[in-house]
Amino acid sequence: MQTFLISFVEDNELGIYNKDIFVEGTDISVCFQESIKKYPTLYGIREIFGEIEERWKSYYTHETQDQLRRSELGHIEQIRATSPE
Repeated sequence: MQTFLISFVEDNELGIYNKDIFVEGTDISVCFQESIKKYPTLYGIREIFGEIEERWKSYYTHETQDQLRRSELGHIEQIRATSPE
């Protein structure tokens, strides 16, 4: 199996934002065909070569990407709350 980093536009309760996650497939063609069905807003796919460090494996997951989005939204709200109007 090969590892690929796919990029797509996510539209969920956190809003609309770009998301990058690792997926596995036998080759880039198969990975593309499977990913485009699951993520119709797919706009990028990159093959990853070599060993992937654990920190990156956990960074490029749905859960971590959603956590980062929540954090980003919280930071934006915090800035809005403290900004003079």
